[in-house]
Amino acid sequence: MKKIKKSSAKGFSLIECMIAVGFLAITMLGVMQLFGVSVHQNSFARYNTMAVVVAQECLEGLQTEYNNEWESGVVSTN
Repeated sequence: MKKIKKSSAKGFSLIECMIAVGFLAITMLGVMQLFGVSVHQNSFARYNTMAVVVAQECLEGLQTEYNNEWESGVVSTN
Protein backbone atom coordinates (compact mmCIF):
# COMPACT_ATOMS: atom_id res chain seq x y z
CA MET A 1 0.00 0.00 0.00
CA LYS A 2 1.29 3.44 -0.95
CA LYS A 3 1.67 6.16 1.60
CA ILE A 4 -0.07 9.44 0.86
CA LYS A 5 2.23 12.37 1.33
CA LYS A 6 0.87 15.44 3.00
CA SER A 7 1.34 18.60 1.02
CA SER A 8 3.44 21.26 2.68
CA ALA A 9 1.31 24.01 1.11
CA LYS A 10 -1.23 25.41 3.50
CA GLY A 11 -4.40 27.27 2.64
CA PHE A 12 -6.72 29.51 4.58
CA SER A 13 -8.96 28.06 7.23
CA LEU A 14 -12.67 28.82 7.39
CA ILE A 15 -12.17 31.02 10.45
CA GLU A 16 -9.52 33.10 8.70
CA CYS A 17 -11.83 33.60 5.72
CA MET A 18 -14.73 34.60 7.98
CA ILE A 19 -12.53 37.11 9.81
CA ALA A 20 -11.40 38.59 6.49
CA VAL A 21 -15.00 38.87 5.24
CA GLY A 22 -16.05 40.51 8.52
CA PHE A 23 -13.19 42.99 8.30
CA LEU A 24 -14.13 43.86 4.72
CA ALA A 25 -17.79 44.29 5.70
CA ILE A 26 -16.92 46.69 8.53
CA THR A 27 -14.59 48.61 6.23
CA MET A 28 -17.27 48.90 3.55
CA LEU A 29 -19.77 50.23 6.11
CA GLY A 30 -17.34 53.02 6.96
CA VAL A 31 -16.79 53.81 3.30
CA MET A 32 -20.54 53.94 2.67
CA GLN A 33 -21.01 56.35 5.58
CA LEU A 34 -18.29 58.59 4.18
CA PHE A 35 -19.98 58.44 0.78
CA GLY A 36 -23.28 59.58 2.32
CA VAL A 37 -21.58 62.47 4.12
CA SER A 38 -19.81 63.56 0.95
CA VAL A 39 -23.09 63.57 -1.02
CA HIS A 40 -24.71 65.71 1.68
CA GLN A 41 -21.78 68.15 1.76
CA ASN A 42 -21.79 68.36 -2.04
CA SER A 43 -25.47 69.32 -2.16
CA PHE A 44 -24.94 71.87 0.64
CA ALA A 45 -22.05 73.44 -1.28
CA ARG A 46 -24.16 73.57 -4.45
CA TYR A 47 -27.01 75.40 -2.68
CA ASN A 48 -24.54 77.74 -1.00
CA THR A 49 -22.97 78.57 -4.36
CA MET A 50 -26.39 79.21 -5.89
CA ALA A 51 -27.25 81.57 -3.02
CA VAL A 52 -24.02 83.50 -3.51
CA VAL A 53 -24.68 83.84 -7.25
CA VAL A 54 -28.22 85.12 -6.65
CA ALA A 55 -27.02 87.61 -4.02
CA GLN A 56 -24.25 88.81 -6.32
CA GLU A 57 -26.71 89.32 -9.18
CA CYS A 58 -29.00 91.33 -6.88
CA LEU A 59 -26.13 93.52 -5.72
CA GLU A 60 -24.96 94.07 -9.29
CA GLY A 61 -28.51 95.09 -10.25
CA LEU A 62 -28.66 97.57 -7.39
CA GLN A 63 -25.24 98.96 -8.31
CA THR A 64 -26.30 99.37 -11.94
CA GLU A 65 -29.52 101.10 -10.90
CA TYR A 66 -27.61 103.46 -8.61
CA ASN A 67 -25.05 104.25 -11.32
CA ASN A 68 -27.81 104.97 -13.86
CA GLU A 69 -29.56 107.32 -11.43
CA TRP A 70 -26.28 109.04 -10.57
CA GLU A 71 -25.47 109.62 -14.24
CA SER A 72 -28.95 111.00 -14.95
CA GLY A 73 -28.72 113.35 -11.99
CA VAL A 74 -31.80 111.96 -10.26
CA VAL A 75 -30.95 110.07 -7.10
CA SER A 76 -33.90 108.62 -5.23
CA THR A 77 -33.84 108.33 -1.48
CA ASN A 78 -36.26 105.40 -1.30
